[in-house]
Amino acid sequence: YQDNLFMLSLSRGGPTMWMSPADAAKIEVRDNDWVEAVNRNGVFVCRAIVSHRMPEGVVFVYHVQERTIDMPLSETTGKRGGIH
Repeated sequence: YQDNLFMLSLSRGGPTMWMSPADAAKIEVRDNDWVEAVNRNGVFVCRAIVSHRMPEGVVFVYHVQERTIDMPLSETTGKRGGIH
């Protein structure tokens, strides 16, 4: 799918995090920006999908992060989460 521009427009070509426009505005994130999410398991770096379909206060990540080639490390820690 990475060689197909239409598929890239649908999938963003990597990991994504869905969030509401209100939450995105609070942290000054626009659609398709790189974002970092941090919890006790590590750092998750992905593209933001800003959508009115998400309720405020909720973010959604489809599944576990994989260690994909050429994905950026966290600017905060220089690390990247993932279990594969």
